[in-house]
Amino acid sequence: MKKITLFALMLTLSGSLVNVSCNRDKEDLEEIFQSAEDQALLDGEFSNIHDNVDNQAQDKPGFGKVNISILPACATVYTDISSNPKVLEITFSDSNSSAGCLGADGNYRKGKIRAEFTGAYRTQGSTLVITLENYFVNDVQYTGTRTVTNLGNASGHFKYSYVVTGASAITPTGTITWSSQGEIDRIEGDATLNPLDDVYLITGSANGVSRRGKNFSVNITQGLKKKIGCARIVSGKTTITNSNGNSMVLDFDPIGGEPCDKIAQITYKNRTRTITLR
Repeated sequence: MKKITLFALMLTLSGSLVNVSCNRDKEDLEEIFQSAEDQALLDGEFSNIHDNVDNQAQDKPGFGKVNISILPACATVYTDISSNPKVLEITFSDSNSSAGCLGADGNYRKGKIRAEFTGAYRTQGSTLVITLENYFVNDVQYTGTRTVTNLGNASGHFKYSYVVTGASAITPTGTITWSSQGEIDRIEGDATLNPLDDVYLITGSANGVSRRGKNFSVNITQGLKKKIGCARIVSGKTTITNSNGNSMVLDFDPIGGEPCDKIAQITYKNRTRTITLR
């Protein structure tokens, strides 16, 4: 009888351990998926903010000149080239819509992007500091400072370093905090004045705390390609590591061909999940 009782107890304990292991694995999976979505949310919007400033810095008198603006008609631009540093502000507001200013990517924006330039934008060594004022995309408020330094064009095209500090995304389901650093290489489009043929390759790393309150870190393992004509990253991969040391891969081009869409894929161990980038 004792042997039977001991055997039954062992089976019960074994089953409990399996359940605990499965529950922990499920929690790890959900945590790292959430971290990936939060990373993509902040990285995508700060890339978009940089695109808008980069375009207008070339478009306005005193900053250079191109012929095509990528901003929607409801966005207004203010410049002060007599100040030091020079100032460029982009304000998103639509008097006909309480939701804000509708962009080509289908998102509504409200608030202001302020950019300060220590020197000519295309001069090596000059810096650009971007800050946000009451800046919303749909129901998410973004904060933070992005500092960009011109590294010159010794490679035949312009390259920039960037650092993002104090960044956050305040969502209806929680707040994400984030910091990032790396380099941006304009690999196509330097030879023309048309911003829509510009293509950037982004490398670097990031750290953050997800809306679940969990720490995560990010490393770009395959350069992220950003086309100005597309709202989001079209290809590239990052490795995201959660608070328990588990890692997953975020692939921005899971079907190949670099389509201009919002689809990405997360792979964790032998599991995958498709996400839609905002």
